Amino acid sequence: FNNTLKEVALKWFPQSSYDLALKPFYFVVTLHSPVIIRDPLLRYMGTLAARTLLPDTPEDTITPLYQAASTKRVTGWNELWGTPRTNEHAIDTGSVFLFASAAALDDGMCQALFKLEEEGIGERRAEGFGRLRISDPFHLEEKLR
Repeated sequence: FNNTLKEVALKWFPQSSYDLALKPFYFVVTLHSPVIIRDPLLRYMGTLAARTLLPDTPEDTITPLYQAASTKRVTGWNELWGTPRTNEHAIDTGSVFLFASAAALDDGMCQALFKLEEEGIGERRAEGFGRLRISDPFHLEEKLR
């Protein structure tokens, strides 16, 4: 994804409007299921923050550049107890977030992104929430002509 993004930028946009040397690594996070995330004050979040994704990375390393996201209300029924579940708010499936990293892709960053993709993020992951994909191949299917 990183290489394709740079090729398209060089081809279609004037080089004076950006500097690819400033951010050596770009990646996209695509949600494959709703994600329930809360901030430290237990309020529902409507976006993915770099601190949420990679908490061990220095705060100024990862910068959010773009997002196409929506939220939805998550409801349900607890079959065992026969009671309704708590209504929660989640970032919806299909939401996309573009991030730039000031640090180059190294083994540590690669392992952190792999772990994020494998384990997911947010609450109720055991119920299928929080699944995501890093730089999903879907983003490479259509190139600008």
